[in-house]
Amino acid sequence: MKILNKITHNWHIKLISLALAAIVWIYVNSLQEKEKFLSVPLSVVDVPENYLVASEIPQTVKVVLRGREEKLALVNEEKITAVIDLKASSVGQVKKKVKIDESTIPQNVSIKEITPWTIDILLEKALIKSVKVVPVIVADLPYGYNLEDIVTEPEMVEIRGPESYLKSIESVYTREINLKNITETTIFKVNIDTSNHRITLGKIQSVNVKVMVKEEFVVKRVAGIPVYAMNLNGDFSFSINDMEVSVLLKLPKRKERDFTQDLIYVYVDCKDIKKPGVYHLPLLFRSEREDITLVKIEPETLSVEIR
Repeated sequence: MKILNKITHNWHIKLISLALAAIVWIYVNSLQEKEKFLSVPLSVVDVPENYLVASEIPQTVKVVLRGREEKLALVNEEKITAVIDLKASSVGQVKKKVKIDESTIPQNVSIKEITPWTIDILLEKALIKSVKVVPVIVADLPYGYNLEDIVTEPEMVEIRGPESYLKSIESVYTREINLKNITETTIFKVNIDTSNHRITLGKIQSVNVKVMVKEEFVVKRVAGIPVYAMNLNGDFSFSINDMEVSVLLKLPKRKERDFTQDLIYVYVDCKDIKKPGVYHLPLLFRSEREDITLVKIEPETLSVEIR
């Protein structure tokens, strides 16, 4: 009885003291807690069949965890994910809470904050549409080559996406095709760009892109070319009048800068001349490079005196 009297004596004061002690304990314990800030990937799950999310949603949410330092050290950031569950949702605008799987969080660690903690979702019917494939070309062809045409096979592919968004989509793009070192017609097998998360591709994920390349040629006039006598009998000598000889040449544009006159020869063939006299002989042409061809030679014949 005496013990009970001691316990109940001034009980209200003792109760207040106990409450104050609890508050002080909680406060002191809270001083030892830390916070951990995470950027957690956000995904949408359980989307109803034949429907898609038409609105933009953030790729990540900010999550603040609170707990003692040794507990926070146990947090595996890679295992923590945020989800929006659309199970049983209907078409139209809905507001959904962001949820964190708490089983991935150590005991005695709490979720203090999720930002944003709700997301506005626009749910629409899924639409399938055929659109044109546009090749993405980067870098120019090397100097001296022209791009004649680009053909894509197939030209159209099917994509799937929200109804309102697909209405404005008329084409999709390939990954980059670099033409920096291309000097001939080439077929590239290239994937279609899938960076637009609002749409998904059908069965066709890649296309063949035929890049048709043609080398560019220039026509160059060269004047004042000396004329040589080939196959002339050693007992003879020859002379020609002072008429200027010029040629019109076709050569690759990429090699025009390297052209020099000593790469070409103009000559007359004297193998059939058996005696002195004046002969009208055709002017002949020869080049040291196969890619230099003769378009025209002026004059076409020349008077040659054989002595």
